[in-house]
Amino acid sequence: MNLLEFLVENSGRFPEVGLKSRILAPLKRLYPDADEHRYAGEALTISLAFSVIVFLSMIFGSPDSAVLAFLFSFALVFGFLLALPGFELKRKAAIIEAEMPFALRTVGLLIDMKIPFTKALSLVAEEDTETAREFRKIVNDINHGITVEKAFSRFAVSFNSFPIKRAVSQLLSVYEVGGRGTEIKRIGDELLAVQQHQMKEQSSKSAIFGMLFIMTSAILPTFFLVYAILGEFGVGESISEAGMAIAMLLVFPAISILLLLVSRASVPFSPLSSNKNVVDAMVLLPAVLFVFSFLFLGEGLRIFGIIIGSAIMLWALYRSYRAEKRTEEIEQYLPDALFTVSALPKSVKLEKIFDTIEHAGYGALSEEAGKSKRQLAMNVKTDNVMEDLWMRNDSPALKKAATMLKHVFDTNSFSQLHGIAEDILKVFEIKRERAQLMSMQKYTILFGGFLIPMILKIALSLIGSLVEFFEDPNAPELIAYASSLIPAYLVIYAVISAFYIADIEGRRSMAAVYFLIIVTVSLLTFNLVTL
Repeated sequence: MNLLEFLVENSGRFPEVGLKSRILAPLKRLYPDADEHRYAGEALTISLAFSVIVFLSMIFGSPDSAVLAFLFSFALVFGFLLALPGFELKRKAAIIEAEMPFALRTVGLLIDMKIPFTKALSLVAEEDTETAREFRKIVNDINHGITVEKAFSRFAVSFNSFPIKRAVSQLLSVYEVGGRGTEIKRIGDELLAVQQHQMKEQSSKSAIFGMLFIMTSAILPTFFLVYAILGEFGVGESISEAGMAIAMLLVFPAISILLLLVSRASVPFSPLSSNKNVVDAMVLLPAVLFVFSFLFLGEGLRIFGIIIGSAIMLWALYRSYRAEKRTEEIEQYLPDALFTVSALPKSVKLEKIFDTIEHAGYGALSEEAGKSKRQLAMNVKTDNVMEDLWMRNDSPALKKAATMLKHVFDTNSFSQLHGIAEDILKVFEIKRERAQLMSMQKYTILFGGFLIPMILKIALSLIGSLVEFFEDPNAPELIAYASSLIPAYLVIYAVISAFYIADIEGRRSMAAVYFLIIVTVSLLTFNLVTL
């Protein structure tokens, strides 16, 4: 469940607010049963509650700043919640555009297997993708008596997307004139070529987002510390220690997260990618322990807490890395296995198919084929064998292959396995292009692990030199407090960066690796560099 879905489900508990704005129009497209006025009331209530918390946290240090922070935080949160349906609609459209070429190719393959159009559509709708969810709505409308043309028209109108409308037009053309599946697959190939071209155009944009992320993570905290510390001695307004902590540990990380979310939304979606969330509790909880150790523990206990957190993270890394490595091995050999099976005689039994894969030397995939062969020997139903094959392996590619293999076997269309293998190879090609696209941003963020602590260290050194002119006995204590916040801030930067890089790479286990690399470099740079 995403944030917008959670908000819509709970919007009935809030009062209605008669807000009429085009900004909420996407809400009805995504959730036809949603109440726009109650959602506006929910957004208003949440924004006020958040703003009051910000106001109360700053009122005792600087009343004027507290009022400005209240107004700014209210406008920011309220505007974000109102714009969220529009963001979600664009995100969903981008995902469907990325998935649509492969959905069209699958429909084309099923039609070439002599499966009727509506049946082929319902089979594609069984997949776990955004496009499949929309196809399920179309199939449901058709089953309730709505014409195929009208059901597809509703789908096309919901998204202001030319590729989606073009795909719908081709599907309706094939349905009305009874065209072949190759026509649908050709449109899918054309949309895929356009998508790959657009992906190359995103490289410069991703690099800019990486630099903006580093700038906001380094420059904003630096200027804030200068203002907060020098303001204590007559240069500006006084900011309490609690206000400094809130800004460094909550406000600036929140800005960084928001920027990365915008960057992620601009990155082309990767089809057949795992839906597993990269935010692993076994990485997040040790990171929280790191922050707690730097803020509240003495040096001896702090080292102990860091060791415990690192040990937990390394154990989680080993566990998740093994699972991901096995999945990668299965997906690596899957296209070769499909090409091999496609060459078998049409009358071959399913046991022979799994036996061929088992003895072909495909590593983990051969092991899984052996398990499935033994299940068939024990008279387990074919549907259950296929379902168990992909359920015990977290691989969307294997799920698609297992599902299509069942249809191929039922229709005796083994030659169509070539098309399935080609689809999987194209998905891998897109993943490689996507990783190459994001490499500049990835290395920029990793370099921030060295650059940000260096900038903050230089800033504290310059501030220390400036406050000497004020000859105030509280100056060293205030600088020491600001310095004590920076290690915790660097840990937060490391965990945000690690989860983001792991997400764009699609490898959950790498979050722990990147966190340990960034946090180690950051803390060593901040503590060992002397100016």
